[in-house]
Amino acid sequence: LQAGGKIANGTAGKIFGLISSTGVMTLSNAGYISGPGVAVKGGGLIANAAGGTIAGYTEGVTVYQSAQTTTINNAGTIGVLVLPSYGVEFESDHGTINNLAGGRIYGANGGVKITGAGVVLTNAGTIFNNSNFGTAVIAAADTVVNQASGDIRGYFDGVSLSGEIGRAHV
Repeated sequence: LQAGGKIANGTAGKIFGLISSTGVMTLSNAGYISGPGVAVKGGGLIANAAGGTIAGYTEGVTVYQSAQTTTINNAGTIGVLVLPSYGVEFESDHGTINNLAGGRIYGANGGVKITGAGVVLTNAGTIFNNSNFGTAVIAAADTVVNQASGDIRGYFDGVSLSGEIGRAHV
């Protein structure tokens, strides 16, 4: 998507290939997306419904640095199996990741990696790494809220916080 736009993938839908936008994008997925992954370069909304799958082979969903806010709402599955990879990698400085009840986010290195500041991760589902090493959530100066139904699992750590002391909240 050159300047943003909308993609809606229904329950029987299958998309193979990289989904990328330089403008604000909206991706609604209830079907199956496979390929390199989803690259968000201009902010927007990624809504992965229950039963929806985003199965990347280099990235699940990567949010690159942008002046726009990005929100990821996941009730389905976002995952990557190859090294090095994260189910969701958030590089932008503003946004929200909501892993809803029943949602699963995983990657070979970890489920979620946040390097931008001001990102809030709320988990009511499962976030994990699917290899013999790694951390489920790596966050730099952000907020991680694990709700009662939430499960965050890593081989070494569930949550690893780095960045400025006093800015990270779990």
